[in-house]
Amino acid sequence: MPRFCALATSLGMAASLRKGKSGLGKDCYTMYDGKPLLEFHMQKPAELLEAMAKLDELECTEMSGYHSTELLAICETAKVASLKRLYGRNLTVVSEDAGGFYRSTSGVPEAFVDGPGVQAADWYLRWRTYETRIAKLETLVAACDGKASLEQIGASVEGRPIWAVRFRGAGWTPGAARVVVDFELHPREWIVGMAGIYAVEKTCEALRAQPDWLANTEVVFAPAMNPDGSIWSETDNRMWRKNRADNNGNRCKGVDLNRNWDPDWAGRESTSGSKCSDVYYGSAAFSEPETQALKNLLDEAPVQIHLDVHSFGNLILAPWSYKMEFHEQRAAIDVPGKLMLEAMESVHGESYTYGGSEALYPASGVCPDYVGLSGGFGYTFELRPKSRWGGGGFAPPEDQILPGSEECWAGIVAAIEWTKNPYTTPPPPPTPAPPTLCDPAFSNGPDSDGDCDCNSGLTCYEGSSRGCTFSSAGRTSTRYFLPSCATCSCK
Repeated sequence: MPRFCALATSLGMAASLRKGKSGLGKDCYTMYDGKPLLEFHMQKPAELLEAMAKLDELECTEMSGYHSTELLAICETAKVASLKRLYGRNLTVVSEDAGGFYRSTSGVPEAFVDGPGVQAADWYLRWRTYETRIAKLETLVAACDGKASLEQIGASVEGRPIWAVRFRGAGWTPGAARVVVDFELHPREWIVGMAGIYAVEKTCEALRAQPDWLANTEVVFAPAMNPDGSIWSETDNRMWRKNRADNNGNRCKGVDLNRNWDPDWAGRESTSGSKCSDVYYGSAAFSEPETQALKNLLDEAPVQIHLDVHSFGNLILAPWSYKMEFHEQRAAIDVPGKLMLEAMESVHGESYTYGGSEALYPASGVCPDYVGLSGGFGYTFELRPKSRWGGGGFAPPEDQILPGSEECWAGIVAAIEWTKNPYTTPPPPPTPAPPTLCDPAFSNGPDSDGDCDCNSGLTCYEGSSRGCTFSSAGRTSTRYFLPSCATCSCK
């Protein structure tokens, strides 16, 4: 059984564990104990990529650079001096003990025990282990009144099942509305795995309230796409990004499952051919069994919208990811994109940024670009936190789990609603009701003929002349007048 970070907590040893090098056994932060956490202050994306290449060379752990010009890294103490010489005042030591820092600010995953007084929402108050999340998934599907099916869509490098939850509405046939959402290609993004379970739970609730909500529609969630990586992140290396591929016996393990796709596999944008890099693209496009499992799911039938969920940065990224040029259908893509943006921002007032590569940077061989080859729209969600500093980056405080999951769900609902009734230009705003120009101090209306009616005892004047133009053509009235008559008044 895996040695989850939660083990010491379950044995009543949490206080000791949070002290860092406790001597009580390893956890997912242990490898970072005593190593400095560094902050780099980059001004431009090009400087960022150069710094990340240097971190790869030094075999440091990158913490946030592929999301903004904010860059954190954990390096061996002996390597800090050379980095200080290179970056000078652009480098700050945030903490001398990265392991202790993240242990205290983010916490560890725990099991969940249901019972009297335990609320359903309590499940989202703490990080949950991979095994706890899969157990929750099974429970949710079993209680979904036959509306959901739990299906194995593949197996990981180490042979673990890869699960998908399918919601197929009555009347759906291939070619009809279809949305596919995958979560946690990158296992260090723990909030994403939690959001995947939340999405399944809320879909079941929505279908109980409105059984025909998904009529003629299929929605498929793949809530834990990288099981080996998830467990490794929980037990040995909190910041693990890749799968656990052996790479033909190389000392550096893993392939980045979000660089293993066509189009533009092994392209030059934010990728690496080094097996030691966090963005190693693998031996070939679709080389990894996890990638193949998701590809096969996407290939089953046409997909109108594919959402690839990540963290962090509060972003919704539209295709294409692999180049700066706008997608040929960018105007149409922006319609559901901006609906998702509006929905996510409306939940808690948290701001998100929407755009394509111009909103972040290009990245070659990424998952959501794949459905674009067959006419679908693929987007990336980057959930909370908005930034690494104060927000925690890949290791945010636990109080971000539920609001982040709620925002993700709102974006998914917006995608589903658009897919059920797609349109490629925004609908025109509703025609506003004509303004009421009848001054309530002197008149009332308009009445059924569209006229204002002077209050009792008052006479209508148009300018200085007694009698006003009203709805009866060619006539005037001392009582009624048209609201459009700017010189009409009751005296």
